[in-house]
Amino acid sequence: MRRSIFYLTKVLPALLLCLLFTSSSCDDELDVEPQTAINAGEALTTSQGVQSALVGAYVRLMSGTLYVGDPDAPLYTGDLNLTSELLGSTGNLIWGGTFSTFRQVFQKDITPDNILIAGIWLRSYEVINIVNNVINAVNVVEEDQRDQVLGEAHFIRGMVYFDLVRLFGLPYEPGQQNSQLGVPLVLQPTSLISEANNVPRNTVEEVYAQVIDDLTRARDLLPDRASFNESSGDEARANTYAASALLARVYLQQAGAPGNSAEAQYLTKAAEEANRVIQGGGYDLVEDFTNAFNNNENTSEDIFAIQQTVQSNAGQSNAGLATFYSYNQRAEIEVAAGFVEQYEEGDERVEVLYLDPDDLYRNGKYEIYSANVPLIRLAEMYLIRAEANQRLGTSVGATPLEDINVIRERADIPPLTSISLDDVLRERSLELAFEGQLIHDIKRLRQNVGDLPYNAGELVLPIPLREMNANPRLQQNDAYI
Repeated sequence: MRRSIFYLTKVLPALLLCLLFTSSSCDDELDVEPQTAINAGEALTTSQGVQSALVGAYVRLMSGTLYVGDPDAPLYTGDLNLTSELLGSTGNLIWGGTFSTFRQVFQKDITPDNILIAGIWLRSYEVINIVNNVINAVNVVEEDQRDQVLGEAHFIRGMVYFDLVRLFGLPYEPGQQNSQLGVPLVLQPTSLISEANNVPRNTVEEVYAQVIDDLTRARDLLPDRASFNESSGDEARANTYAASALLARVYLQQAGAPGNSAEAQYLTKAAEEANRVIQGGGYDLVEDFTNAFNNNENTSEDIFAIQQTVQSNAGQSNAGLATFYSYNQRAEIEVAAGFVEQYEEGDERVEVLYLDPDDLYRNGKYEIYSANVPLIRLAEMYLIRAEANQRLGTSVGATPLEDINVIRERADIPPLTSISLDDVLRERSLELAFEGQLIHDIKRLRQNVGDLPYNAGELVLPIPLREMNANPRLQQNDAYI
């Protein structure tokens, strides 16, 4: 029997301790309710156990306990979003909080002992090790479920490596060898600390190749949405269209800034994958932009979202996006008035950027601790297809003008009668604001962050100090030597 993500949300954290680095220190019988008990010793030797481990990887993407910057603080429901937005901000956001870890990122003055950065690295490789275990043990999964389990594992690994290489490595340069250092590729389960601490960094080219391989496998192995059982929580899982959507994002990143000689091959693939999602995925934009956020269930435009509940959410760790963005919580990130003024009069998207009682703007996309966190929305696919078609001079699926007007119509602003690349990029900035894409867009478009060029060492995260101390084969990024 397949267990849903919701069914196992409270069970998996204990099992994960046995899977992160396999050891005899984990008790065979977990201290959980009898109906949800899992024998850790059999976790990877039965079909149910492997599928439970896979669910554990999903849970680990969200999980957070203790305090911000702790190795257990939330990954995809907090730190990755905040790091991208704060690192790329030149005035869109203002950090006013007390945590020095985030302040360093905002000021582009990060030290290698920053525990926020250490947590991102550690938690990412924990997730990777879990899915490596799943991939390694997939043959014990029931045959009719094997492709889906394998596809989901490849999806998660590809997603995590994509974020790691963009944060810890210099930008991908289309048409170049990309021999600059990325992150270590660990593709087999590590059962001993010594194994994990003896891997060098792979090149950016090698990591991107692995990301594409993982996501392509996921796309080809996974079923579509119709094959999932919504009542069991399977909508929380990656499907073939989620893999295509993430591939579209990867190819757009590889395309780099407009005008380079290698952009066409990547833009073509980005347009094709985005078009596949738009035309075949069965997704629809929600009618009201504000309803795309702060939901306890996936919306019609959520292609992939991290699931949270009242009982299990990032806010339990004094972390998570609502903690920092919402006025009703810590309210440590302010939205600059100058950014709000970029929206046209009547643009409904500005309604999520509200004035608090102190007359400061706040980001209302993340107001509720227990709400799901959308990672990939259908709106992004329209924007990717529009940008790729505009730069290529093509109309795969639709014209760029048609795609941008779909976005503008939902925002309740007048349609454009003609379009330029600047128009497309502007809509992207306004639509996807504060959703964790800022620094990545800045780097691919070769824009500056203040006085720092897109490829400045200060815009790349340091390899965490404790990783450098533990692994003699790691090389530190130049800005931190």
